[in-house]
Amino acid sequence: MPDDEQSTEFVPNANSASQLAEMGFQPNGIARALFATGNSDAESAMEWLFQHMEDADLNEPFVPPKNSNAAANGTSQVNPELLANMTAMGLDEKLSLKALVLNKGDVNRSVEWVFNNMDDDGELPQGPAVHDVKDYGHKTPAPYELTGIVCHKGNSVHSGHYVAFIRQIVNNEKKWVLYNDEKIVVAAPENFEEMKKNGYIYLYSRM
Repeated sequence: MPDDEQSTEFVPNANSASQLAEMGFQPNGIARALFATGNSDAESAMEWLFQHMEDADLNEPFVPPKNSNAAANGTSQVNPELLANMTAMGLDEKLSLKALVLNKGDVNRSVEWVFNNMDDDGELPQGPAVHDVKDYGHKTPAPYELTGIVCHKGNSVHSGHYVAFIRQIVNNEKKWVLYNDEKIVVAAPENFEEMKKNGYIYLYSRM
């Protein structure tokens, strides 16, 4: 099959995909979210999923866009909102785009990269070379694991009821445990929908 008819290979970040799956999201939706947010972290993908819950094709089989220069150098995976945030700070759009690709969507590292590379031409190499770069003067970000979710039920933050889901060891297995006033039980499958719908505060622990 000619190269221009092949789909770009996309492998979702395993750690982020696992965290999202534990929250009850479906594999195709997870793949779409990670692809759209640069395949970087679970939190960005989760926000994308919440914004696209009503999309009719959210959980349809996911096929990455066909091969193109944008897909080849990684720019197709840059979150437009992150790019807009950087340009709103007065940073050059071309440099900001390159920084986001090189730093896999990490805005803080990308901003620092731009300030440290103001003389860069902003051009991105084509093909897999971009993905082979391991270090840009920063340590690799430490992985984080979603360990707690505070959910709110009510019409406003001033009223309603709060419950918490904490991921902890139960019978030698990591499970989500529901804390609802005096009620403390292992979360049931139907609770995952509540976690997605009413999540208010998300807690992460460094792995």
